[in-house]
Amino acid sequence: MSNRPSIVTIEGCTGAGKTTLAHLLAGYFPDLLLLFEDLSNRPLFRAWLNKTGGAFNAQLEFYSEFTKQIWENLDELARRGVAVMDQSIAVHHFVYSATFAADHQLSEEEFAALSGIYAKINHYLDERFIQKSLVIHVGTEELLLRLRNRNRGIDDVVHQKFLESCKTRLEALVQQQRNKFEINCKNVHSLIAVISGEIAEIQEFIYS
Repeated sequence: MSNRPSIVTIEGCTGAGKTTLAHLLAGYFPDLLLLFEDLSNRPLFRAWLNKTGGAFNAQLEFYSEFTKQIWENLDELARRGVAVMDQSIAVHHFVYSATFAADHQLSEEEFAALSGIYAKINHYLDERFIQKSLVIHVGTEELLLRLRNRNRGIDDVVHQKFLESCKTRLEALVQQQRNKFEINCKNVHSLIAVISGEIAEIQEFIYS
């Protein structure tokens, strides 16, 4: 393993099973440092969901919390050598922020500001860590069902449009990534079986 610690982010669309995968990995590899997104500590995100706040503040809050998680766990990350995060700042920027910009929830100036912040954070990560991505690919119907259940009261047309936009942008992002391991499953329930069958390869990817 390199002297630099590794940060493995789990990537996928909303409802793909990112947190589920993180918990599964914790069962296989107890020594992993797991960093979970805590939505209860994101009031600006909740305000955006409730339509009382804007997408810019919600995304800015995520960028800040993502960086804070790493900063507060630097010593533990150095000791263990590997951290797994159930969220990815690259996905939040190139998938969600880009989708919000296309949907005019972010102005050009706001998206440009977020792009500058993302570039600085990513530069920091590249200098100090080895960045890797575990990518979950789940069927569209499963994602749509989970998205609908999470956000009841929103028109299905809105769900479908948002999901299709996110999937297209995620696929484009993944194609550009070099240090990645892709996981394909029909639904979140089959994720356990898929991981069980590929755990040796995943272990090699995480710890190499």
